[in-house]
Amino acid sequence: MADTYRNFDDLRKHEGRFFQNSYKIVAKDRKSKITCIAIHGGNIEPGTSELAEELAGNEFNLYKFEGLKEKNNSVLHITSSNFDEPKADKLVENAQKVISIHGAKGDEP
Repeated sequence: MADTYRNFDDLRKHEGRFFQNSYKIVAKDRKSKITCIAIHGGNIEPGTSELAEELAGNEFNLYKFEGLKEKNNSVLHITSSNFDEPKADKLVENAQKVISIHGAKGDEP
């Protein structure tokens, strides 16, 4: 399925204007060289935000882009190579290692 929005600016222009509180951004810069990110968090790919937060603990940098809509959170999905939200970019640029958490379809572990 193709993305609804081509990048973060496109998403922000549409979702920010028409749907207040459709997403939330959490960025914690702990001055670590390791950053844990969940760019499809919340209701976009459930469980990814929680896993990134657990991995980051209180030591590593943390970034979460979380879908908060009651339904149709898949429209907030931006392909990883096109995800360019400024706070995420800054944390990733300053990191030596990045752990990016993503979901998977199906019931297989």
